[in-house]
Amino acid sequence: MSNSVAWYMDATATYTIPARPLTWLITGCSSGFGLALARVVRAQGHRVIASSRNPAKTPELVAEFSADNHRWETLDIDNPDCGSLIKKLEEQDDVHVDVLVNNAGWALYGAAEHFTEDEVKRQFETLLFAPFRLTRAVMPYMRARKFGIVVNISSASSLAAIPAMSIYGGAKAALDAVMKTFAVEVKDFNVRMLNVNPGTFDTGMTHQLQYQAAEVDPAYNEVNTGKMLALMKSGQGDLRGDVAKGVQAMYDVIMGVGPGEGHLNEKHLPLGLGAAYFVSQQAAAAQSTLAAFRELAKSCDKPPKA
Repeated sequence: MSNSVAWYMDATATYTIPARPLTWLITGCSSGFGLALARVVRAQGHRVIASSRNPAKTPELVAEFSADNHRWETLDIDNPDCGSLIKKLEEQDDVHVDVLVNNAGWALYGAAEHFTEDEVKRQFETLLFAPFRLTRAVMPYMRARKFGIVVNISSASSLAAIPAMSIYGGAKAALDAVMKTFAVEVKDFNVRMLNVNPGTFDTGMTHQLQYQAAEVDPAYNEVNTGKMLALMKSGQGDLRGDVAKGVQAMYDVIMGVGPGEGHLNEKHLPLGLGAAYFVSQQAAAAQSTLAAFRELAKSCDKPPKA
């Protein structure tokens, strides 16, 4: 790509992280990655603002994170006004959100041709629009302070075409794309974005999967889509990812310590063997595309001006 085009796609920056405890707002803390990460962050001496849609369902967790300057907030990320919590914290409670972790979510699986538009919109509402709203709400404060980190818990399914996950993976891929571009736009304010792409981890989410309302055509039963749906519904999938190891890896890369040292410019963090495999497959596919069509692509440009 010529220099006249490439300059605006440069995502590199010299990021710095203050040498002080940071305030983390984490969504979806009632279980899984959200809860595990909140505990790691707290153990490292940072302040945690945990949140969930219905704190009344987990009073023991609310009590756990309601001491020593930590707190638990009610946050329904599907509410179009969910970003008002950021304003409340920043302007009314004088809390400066240093790290926003967009973790809350759910998964809808099925055969692509059978999804209704309402189902697709509902999945994208939670996985794309909600984290975008929260990120948009926190950004003016991060820019003004010349520091901030936004972490999006995406999925390895955004990196590959996995049968039965078209809408879930598609929503996560859209989130990845939006946030990668967001990262380019705010890098000069020392605001950093990181998309975390976990593979199969036993976060409890697999026991709460949702499926499309329509009955899947029996023709799919003997092909990969039907087989994948059957595996998911059986609860026998290979959940090889260790949640404790996964959230520790997240923390290290977010903070640029240990294995994360020197890698603050990375925009993706694959977690688990499956995620690493999908990244390698993406790279191989990109190389194959370049080998097949590089010259054809170049031939479609106008001749350079004299």
